[in-house]
Amino acid sequence: MTKARVLIVDDESDFRATVAEYLNADGFEVVEAEDGVEALEKAKRTAPTAVVLDVMMPRLGGLQTLVALRQVIPDLMVVLVTGVLDPELLRRATAAGAYAVLLKPVALAAISAILRDAFPAAPAPPSTPA
Repeated sequence: MTKARVLIVDDESDFRATVAEYLNADGFEVVEAEDGVEALEKAKRTAPTAVVLDVMMPRLGGLQTLVALRQVIPDLMVVLVTGVLDPELLRRATAAGAYAVLLKPVALAAISAILRDAFPAAPAPPSTPA
């Protein structure tokens, strides 16, 4: 069974590394990018199944990156993460095709649960002894 490939895009390297480690352990294949420009390049090369995308980034912001990614991969699932959630951002994200918008600090289990709901064929995480 093929792993779902998730592209994590955030200019905070600690956040990227933490999410990547968690999702790898949870059975996902992970690719990382530090901004929207790099995300577009990596998306074209790696064809991710989903993207976890920060809103506030240098060079190319999250909403602009979302629109550009959906032009490259129209059915791409994008989960936005943001430190500040306001109704206008939510409206624009939904209009651009975001699957979900999560407020930072976000529980890693919440990201994984959203991805698992969207991709039930992804391998289940290893069970832990009781």
